[in-house]
Amino acid sequence: MANFPALKMTAAGRVLQAKAQTGQLLKFTRVGLGDGTLVGSLDALGALVSEKQSLSIRKQVAPGDGTSILNVIATNQGVTQGFYMREVGAYAEDPDTGEEILYSYTNAGAECDFLPAAGGAVVWEGLFDLITIVGNAENVTAVINDFITIALKSEVDELRPYVLPHGGTVGQMVRKASNAEGDYELFDADLDGLDVRFKSVEEPRVAVASQRTFTLQKTVTNGLAVYVAGRRISRDAWTPLSATQLKMNDPLDAGTAVLFVNNEEAGPGESLSVSIEGPTLVYPGSTNTFTLGAYDSFSTYTQSATSGTLTRSGKTLTLVIPSGAVAGTLDLQVTRDNVSVTRRIAVGSAAIEAPQIVSPAANAVGVGFEPDIILSPFKVYPDGYEAQVKTRWQVAFDAAFTQLIYDNESTINLEAINLGAVGVRLDAARQIYTRAKTSTATLDSAWSTTVSFNTASVYIRRPVINNPIDGQLEVGLAGTLTADAFSVYGGTDTHAGSRWQYSLSADFSTVMIDSGWVADSLISYTPTDLMPRKTLLYGRVKFKGAKLGETEWSVVVKFTTTDRLKGIYTALTNGATERLWNSMAGYNGLVYIFGGSNSSGYLSDLWQYNPANSSWLQLASAPAAVAYGAMTVLGGKLYVFGGSYDGNNTTNNVFCYDIALNKWTALAITGTLPGKRYSACLAAIGSKLYMFGGQSLSPSAVYADLWSLDLVTLKWSSLAGDSVARAGATCGVIGGELYVARGSGGGTSNRLSKYNPSTNTWTALPSFPFTNSSAQAGAVVGNQLYTWGGYSAGSYIRDLSVYDPSEGKWTALPAGGYGRSNTAACGLNDKLYMFGGTAGNGGTTQFYSVQ
Repeated sequence: MANFPALKMTAAGRVLQAKAQTGQLLKFTRVGLGDGTLVGSLDALGALVSEKQSLSIRKQVAPGDGTSILNVIATNQGVTQGFYMREVGAYAEDPDTGEEILYSYTNAGAECDFLPAAGGAVVWEGLFDLITIVGNAENVTAVINDFITIALKSEVDELRPYVLPHGGTVGQMVRKASNAEGDYELFDADLDGLDVRFKSVEEPRVAVASQRTFTLQKTVTNGLAVYVAGRRISRDAWTPLSATQLKMNDPLDAGTAVLFVNNEEAGPGESLSVSIEGPTLVYPGSTNTFTLGAYDSFSTYTQSATSGTLTRSGKTLTLVIPSGAVAGTLDLQVTRDNVSVTRRIAVGSAAIEAPQIVSPAANAVGVGFEPDIILSPFKVYPDGYEAQVKTRWQVAFDAAFTQLIYDNESTINLEAINLGAVGVRLDAARQIYTRAKTSTATLDSAWSTTVSFNTASVYIRRPVINNPIDGQLEVGLAGTLTADAFSVYGGTDTHAGSRWQYSLSADFSTVMIDSGWVADSLISYTPTDLMPRKTLLYGRVKFKGAKLGETEWSVVVKFTTTDRLKGIYTALTNGATERLWNSMAGYNGLVYIFGGSNSSGYLSDLWQYNPANSSWLQLASAPAAVAYGAMTVLGGKLYVFGGSYDGNNTTNNVFCYDIALNKWTALAITGTLPGKRYSACLAAIGSKLYMFGGQSLSPSAVYADLWSLDLVTLKWSSLAGDSVARAGATCGVIGGELYVARGSGGGTSNRLSKYNPSTNTWTALPSFPFTNSSAQAGAVVGNQLYTWGGYSAGSYIRDLSVYDPSEGKWTALPAGGYGRSNTAACGLNDKLYMFGGTAGNGGTTQFYSVQ
């Protein structure tokens, strides 16, 4: 057969493998053989590039190491036209749709073999194993072709002891009558005075995490005894699936020893056994671990390997393969007392897949003078063997690369290079040739296939999308794309049109939105309809000039749109003591709850809640008790401003809590200070804190002022205030701007406004259109501002509303939770958390998350 690298899963295969981890059936259906050449990533493959033959699966074995071995027969019977066996793929059935998908794939490239057509002088048959990853899937099977008649001699020899000759009676046995082949006789053991004993057949295995299904290699389910961790389990604890496959009722922990035994009842005729469990494929320069089955510390063991170094520590064997080892096979041999076992394993050849130039396209015309040269993703076999450290780039005037324009090894430009950035500007109207090769610390790939292209005499520069940036999260649902300015190399032209596209796939095989050529959205484009929420999207653009025609598509940018909470409320485990008028913040996957007041008085305690395991932890207390304090988080530190410490007095102190050190500090602020107050807003933008509004006790006043605190100089600066004074408002930062919603001051307010730090200006936004209430809670989650609860018309409410800047409007969401006011809230990991508050009967420990 050809020299195939290890099989790798496709994107669809990884999805199917994930389903198998949940217990769904992973059923392999067939194997495809073809002569196609893989260009680019195999992730998106749904079938072989060029399938020539469909092969039946003869046998499937799951050795328990996270792989499945498919035994396949290939023959030239029925082949009318010979072909190079270059690509192999394993197909499996999706248990949800019943459709066949390409699960894993490999391509031999240049190291392929030719399969001749049938009817000639050569009759070709091949029996080979395909090893593919299945992880800890419990239920793995294959469609076996029962009509395949090819059998190995070793398999026929295995059957001989189990095949009874014709004739005889029950209880008789068979023995050789003479040395002649096939000469046997039947006899009665009792009459001949023989003491017949049978050897027990043992098959030791080690379970992977959550494993339930086992495919037996030495034993059969008929008359089987099963031992788990040294104890024999009841026959009711497992179910036979076939003669050689069973399923445990309960999943096993990783590393659990399992022993399968046949003929256990046969008595004292048992003998020593030994087995070697571990990987079936190793690579040069690797260290590999194997386990001895049925290990007995009182036995004497010896071990050897035909290649590499094999050592033993207890039941663990360690095989070290030298980096210079050649591809092939090696034998491991272990002897326990006087019993030996040999296991043959494959040695793969570590190699880098030759890269492919994906841009410019082969034979492209009108290419710019300073183009990007882009390679397919780096691949090394085995996966993770070594990291890429450099790429050698060559650009020349001739296909032999004797007239070099650029020849350089780069440790920075590994998968793409811009010729302009390295000081190369190509001549106009010339044919250009380019190629590349990649390297690790010890390996070099072959050169890529040479790509030639022709430069333009005059061309429009390829556009670049600069907003959103590639990989950006929480992008507004408007989905606006913005590109850089139109420009021309080597001449002049006018920008006549732009074409914008959005897709759910990186290769734009399925285009979701195509603007067509538009003249009124040349640099920026906003689709008519909103984007879907919480969705990974891809965008690109191309320009068109009045004279020079179209550019290439821009480099694709990917971005994920923001989501909206659904209004699903979950009551969480209570931990902190009851309170109202408290503060909250979310940081690094954790929720922090501080201060407030309860029947015991004003509080200085700080609590941490971990949503991952619903655990609570009380942290260091603040230097002073604070209720109605404003809290935010910046750079791994919590900041608390103002508040009241006794109900009669307010403060303008700023306390800082260092999360890593579990330590509080009172900041020594100098210069002009904001007035003392409670129920203010506090948020972080960049490296500064911004404080808005609040209320003082003496004199009694509500504020509309805005201040910023420089955490380096520890000085406050007075900024432009809003037009409406408010206390107890909800605030948060979206897109670098401060949003302030609702609040109270001489009555409740439904005002929404935002502050732009770069211009020091406020903008009025749509007012809150629903229930007019005071003392509501709220926070920003996913670039949207949420408010919940409050007190209105003598009632404590539990309404939830959201303002989405991308839509420019408020939306009412499902109400829930326990209606109350003076509650604290924070956003964390796409959820809104709310703790404390009152419903007129003191503080509470009510704790909810909303998603």
